[in-house]
Amino acid sequence: MKMEVSLYGVKKDKKPNVCRFLYACKKGDLGYVEEYLVFGGNVNATSPVKHKSGIMYALENKNYNVATFLLYHNIDLSIKDTQGKTAKDYANADFKEILAHSNTKQKD
Repeated sequence: MKMEVSLYGVKKDKKPNVCRFLYACKKGDLGYVEEYLVFGGNVNATSPVKHKSGIMYALENKNYNVATFLLYHNIDLSIKDTQGKTAKDYANADFKEILAHSNTKQKD
């Protein structure tokens, strides 16, 4: 049986890789982030140790194209990392304004 692999290496018959998704958010690899979600990946997945979400990694590393993309995919902005920070805490002033006007889940 031949296994199909997408352009970015997401295996079509396997569960999408959360660690690779978070790394892609950190590095700004929008292509992988898109494929991860297309193949059923959890947009709200967090890292096992620091409990950071993809949007936190994207914002922390100034990958605003990835962060903006994630906002359109029902991301939960109320997720807190191990330090109690949310995505809003990782955003710069301009992106905080975008987060404030987004239709995603968030708590104040």
